Formats: sequence, structure tokens, C-alpha cells
Amino acid sequence: LSTAGMRCLFVLWLWLWSLPPTLPCTTGNPAECQKARLVPGSNLAGEGFDVVTMQRKQAYVIDVETWEIKPNKTCTLCTNPYMGGEVQKVPLALVDWRVLPHCKLQVSSVVYESSEHFVESNMNRVYPTWKDGLHLPSSSSLMLGGTHSKLAKMTMEQSKQDKYSFIEQDVQCAYYSYQLTEEPPLHKEFIQNLQGLPATYNKNTKAEYRRLLDTYGTHFIKKVKLGGRVSSVTSLRLCEAALSHYTETEVKDCLDAEASKILKNVTDFIKTEKNYCKKHTNDTFSSQFHDRVTEVEGGEAGVPDLLFSNMPNVFNDWTDSLKKIPGVVNYSLDPLHLLVDGSQSKKEGLKKAIEDYILENALYKHCSGKCSGGSKPSSHDCCNCVCNPSQYITSHCCPANAGLARLTVKVLRATGLWGDTFSKTDGFVKISFGGKSAQTDVIYNNDNPEWKTEFPLDMVTLSLGTELKLEVWDEDKDWYKWWNDNLGECKVSPESGSHSRICPLNHGTLYYSYTVECAPGLGGTTCRKYIPTPMSPSLAPLYTSRNAVNVTASLLMHMRRGHRVDPLIFVVPTDGKNISKTQGIPNDIHTYAMPKL
Repeated sequence: LSTAGMRCLFVLWLWLWSLPPTLPCTTGNPAECQKARLVPGSNLAGEGFDVVTMQRKQAYVIDVETWEIKPNKTCTLCTNPYMGGEVQKVPLALVDWRVLPHCKLQVSSVVYESSEHFVESNMNRVYPTWKDGLHLPSSSSLMLGGTHSKLAKMTMEQSKQDKYSFIEQDVQCAYYSYQLTEEPPLHKEFIQNLQGLPATYNKNTKAEYRRLLDTYGTHFIKKVKLGGRVSSVTSLRLCEAALSHYTETEVKDCLDAEASKILKNVTDFIKTEKNYCKKHTNDTFSSQFHDRVTEVEGGEAGVPDLLFSNMPNVFNDWTDSLKKIPGVVNYSLDPLHLLVDGSQSKKEGLKKAIEDYILENALYKHCSGKCSGGSKPSSHDCCNCVCNPSQYITSHCCPANAGLARLTVKVLRATGLWGDTFSKTDGFVKISFGGKSAQTDVIYNNDNPEWKTEFPLDMVTLSLGTELKLEVWDEDKDWYKWWNDNLGECKVSPESGSHSRICPLNHGTLYYSYTVECAPGLGGTTCRKYIPTPMSPSLAPLYTSRNAVNVTASLLMHMRRGHRVDPLIFVVPTDGKNISKTQGIPNDIHTYAMPKL
């Protein structure tokens, strides 16, 4: 073998050596079965699951407790190398119980540009089979499933308050896997509930079917990988981060680096931190961007913010507890109606009840505004506006620096000027601010000139010490005097708003005004205060998120027919208030051809 081949064999040998020994399962006798404990997490499949709220219902549709093989009272026993080689029993409903190779903990992360993107991507964690057996419309505009989860509701509500991106750090480790048998035994209480359902599903029996869904959800967990998972979602106000000179990618990378330190990947942390993570402060990066929700699955977590705790031992304790107390890391779902046997009408009724429930909680993506001011729709998301970055603006159309403002100066008039001994004043005014300058025309032979001239200085940066300077001059072009005379000047530190000012001169008085309009996202006296950018107040009650509305029965009917309608016409305001006919729908919303479903 070549040297390269020998290396490959050596690496393969190391990998195989690192795997926990997987021993074949055996049939145990009654005494062994009574003594043995159930395999860890044996009750995590077979549980009801709601794909709308993404919650396990803690109500079982499958019997995952019975382990005894009759009539001999034997059982299936498996050796668990993660628990010291302990022999444990497997319930009858479970097959293919496996011990997985020891995992290497690593941080994976992603940036979601909108709450809608976040909600849709989180459904990707579920195997796509969750739609199998259901007749659900297929449209890129429809958001099905996950729309009422805890994180979905949080991100969607935040998106209405400001321009947000959402950064997710995820760490997971799987130790075990198994799946349900093809025909698993049903839980006795679930059987009783199925028997109590009306034979058919219609508007009169809908409430009874819905009560079943309230108890058991829409699906059941069929196949699982067990272990632990930590998911931290940081809500990032894009424009506020831009004022600290951070992009969303930099924030993601710095949070990754800090979380990697907890995982003992110190090299990655030091390398990234040295580049830019602490360029403005010595505080931890996660403490600067701390609007965060963390969800922990499996094990015993000692602190809520597990990935960004300043106590690394807590994370180690959590990982150690996963082998004994695993949670669901990955899973596949099947709809509940597939478990109904014997009554075809009841099976079809439960299927229709599940479909109705999912659609009644679906969202329809619909932009709440149009791109303007030189911005254009993003190629990734037509509702997300992007800009050509410059010294004043970022690619997300945020102000690039604090203090950015549009400055306009208007020179009005002067009175009582005295520039020449033998003639009247030939006056003009010079204006300067931060490297920008302008000048009025000369008004000849007039001690009380009126310029009434406006000078847009466009974008400027207001900061401590920068002043607007106005100088009044008398022009001289006589053969015996060829220099201009400065009749006086004044300086002012511009403040936001419109202001009229009087400038006392050496001889006379200058009258002028100026207007400072802070750049979008900025406010305060000198435009250095961050101001959120909420969605239109008139639209907020109609929208569930910044760019998605609830799907109503009427809207769904028109979508199926492919009618050209404005979806907002069919929307009930989220605050419960009715939109009056006189108020109507805002003018900046347009009709769209609905996709035919």
C-alpha cells in the first residue's frame, strides 16, 4: 500500500475504534425482563404532535409502555454501552433500536433575513413526510406548519416592531435512534377517543374532531434520533448593529466563536475574536447582543442560556446527562388519520379535520410595503429591500454611522451692513460645514440685501465639535482695493429640526435658518440616537408578521379559484378591531393574482 493508503486505513481504524460497541439485541427470560429498565427515551416516539404549534402533546397515541412478549413473558433486551453496558429492555412498539457513534459537538449557525424565512426553515427540521397522506395546497406564498410555535410568534411579533434578522446557533448530539413498528399498538385511551368520534366530519361534528386534535395534535412521532440539542435564537436589530459597525454575518461569526469556547473549540474563538469581535468593547459579545431565546432539548440544563453561559462546567454537565435523559433531536411525523382502522368515513373525517386545522392557522406571505428611495427587492426575498452600500448607507438600507442627517441652510437677509466708506455694501454669504461649502450671489450696492437662497448640503455627519459656519463678506474689485472685507461670522452646532437664527455681525445682522433631517433610523438632538423602524401603524393590526397575513376561509376559497384579489380584504385585524369602511385598506397595498392551488 502507498503512504496515503496506509494513512486512510489508520484513520478508518481510529474511527472504528472510537465507536461504542454495538451488541446484538437478544430475547430475555421473564426474570431478566422484570429486572431490566427500559432503554432511555423509549417513550419519546408514539406521542401526539401538533405541527401548527410544534409542540409534543404529552398524550400518547401509541402504546410505548408494553414490553412483554406473550405468552412466555419474554422481552427484547439490548446492551447500552453508554450506560456502562447495562442491559435494557425495548417496548414492543419499537424496532431498530441503535446506539449511534459518539458525536463531536460543533456549532452550526444560520442567519434568517426575516421572520417568515425563520418560520419556514424551522419546518425543515421535520422530515418532509409530515405532509404525506394529507391534501394540502402547494404554493410558495403559503406558510404551512410551525406558524404558532413559541419562537415563530416571538419572531413575527418582533418583525412588526423593527427591521430584524434572526441568528440561530445550534448544537446537537445524538446517542440513540429507533422507530415504531409498521403497525404499532395503539394506546387504549386513544382507541377510546377514536371510538367516540362521530362517524362523519361536517360543520356539526367539527368541534368534536377538533377536541381530539387539541388533545393529541395532528401527527404522531414515528422515527427519532435521541440525545440533546441546544438552539439559541438571537434577535438582531439590523440598523442598530450597523451603527456599531457590525454586519449580521459578523454578529453570527462572533456568537459562533463565543459558543465554540464553551465547546472547548478555543482556537476558533481566539482567531475570530482577534479579528473583530471585541473591536469596540471588552464585554462578551453575547452580552452586547442579548435579545435571545434558548431552547434546550434533553438532559438537565443548569442555566437557561446554555451556549453563552460563563460557566462552561454547566454545559459539560448537560452533555453528560444526555445518555441517561435524552431528548428528541430529529424526528419524522405521520398524520394521525393513518392510525384509524375499520371506519373509512372516520379516517377521511380525521384527515379533513387535520387539513382544516393546518390551513386555518396558515399564513399568506404578502409584502406590507414597497421598496423606495433607491432601494430594490432582495433576490432572496422580494419583501426585503436592499440598497447599494455607500459611506452613508449599508446594504440593508441602514444608516452607516450615527449622526447622519440631511442639512439644508437658507440664507434670508441682512440688515445694517457697512462695508465701504464711499458706497454701499456689495454683500455675499459663505456657508461651510464638515468640508462642504456654498456661497450666495453678490447683491451689489445694498446695505440691507435679501438673498432668500436655500442651500441643500445633503448628507452630513453631526458630531461633537462640528459646526455650521456662516460668513458675511463685502466684495471689493476697485483698482485701489482688490481684497474682500469680512463683515462678521457666526458658528452654530446644528440640531435636528427646523431653526431660525440671528447672527450679529461686526456691522449689521444676518438672518438665516437651517433644517436638519435625521437619516431614517436615527433621532435625537444630533441624530445619534437609534430609532426603530416599525411597520405602518395602519397595517400592523392586519398582519401577523411584517410580511404575512392570516389565511381565512374566504381567502382560501379565492386562492383555490385563482381569483385576482387583495388578501387584506379577507383578513381580520390581529388586534380584534374591525376596519371601518371609511378607513378602508391603505393605498400602498395593491392587488395580486392569487396562485391557483
